[in-house]
Amino acid sequence: MAGASAIGGSVADQLAQRALREALEKAAREAAQTAAREAAERAAREAAEAAATKAAREAGEKAAREAAEAGASEAAQQAAKETAEKAVREATEGAVEQAVKEAGEIAAAKAIKKSVSEASEKAAKEAGEKAAKEAAEAGASESAQKAARESAENASRNAAKKSNFAKYAQYAAAAGVSTYVYLEMMEEEAEVKACIDKCLPTNFDAYKYEGLDKSDLEYSLITPSDTQPVCNDETEAECDIHCQATCEELHETGLLDKLGPVGDLAEEARDAATNVFTDGLDAGLEALGLPPLTGPDGLLAKFGNAMKIGGIICLFLCLVYILFMVF
Repeated sequence: MAGASAIGGSVADQLAQRALREALEKAAREAAQTAAREAAERAAREAAEAAATKAAREAGEKAAREAAEAGASEAAQQAAKETAEKAVREATEGAVEQAVKEAGEIAAAKAIKKSVSEASEKAAKEAGEKAAKEAAEAGASESAQKAARESAENASRNAAKKSNFAKYAQYAAAAGVSTYVYLEMMEEEAEVKACIDKCLPTNFDAYKYEGLDKSDLEYSLITPSDTQPVCNDETEAECDIHCQATCEELHETGLLDKLGPVGDLAEEARDAATNVFTDGLDAGLEALGLPPLTGPDGLLAKFGNAMKIGGIICLFLCLVYILFMVF
């Protein structure tokens, strides 16, 4: 009875130690995840807001310059500038928040992978050291001790794969993606990740990480389209390779685009501001009984050629003046 009690106590102690170790590992993972997410979000927000501010300033300056070139008053130039800046700020606001969110998710996923990997490797090393020590105490040779160490380490790593997959699956579910995408594709654009998730077989995680046979893959029932590829039993390449390559090609975007396609937004804002200015100027000319500035019957259309000729003459005279001053 005493021996049974000792064995029972030993097992209970081992279970308690294991539970404590798992709790500590989970706390460490989540602390690392939180710290990484916050740091990445802070850095991403600073970069995104700087890019958006620059885009707004450049759009405003361009709109004001074009208004000035069209003969607008200083008040109209200022109005065009403010309109363009406001349009860019509003257009980039959502892009900034999306960039911050995705940067945080990527950093958190990296922290989780690092934490789980390090914990698994630490456990493998400890198992190897214990096996080697026990082999040495039993009088085994150095080569036998080494073999015991390596065997224990490999067994620990193989055992960790399944438990690690379960851990990753929890975090992947929280991120709203499959475990495969969470582990391998988190740095992709949001559109690419969503595309890959829909493209892959529904049980691809089990095939990738749990030894599911390829013949048992359950392919997506989504109908393939120009905007959404789908891997099926007729796809020649492996599904992960096919889906990643196809989805990346469909969604060719980079981090700066995600921070805000500032060039396109600036151009759109500038055009909007220019339209506001020209519409107001046309209304003023109409009130004076004059034709509008733009349009088929506008002043630019009627006198465009004359303006071009005048410009050429001015340029020629400037060149003559420069040559005269030099020589």
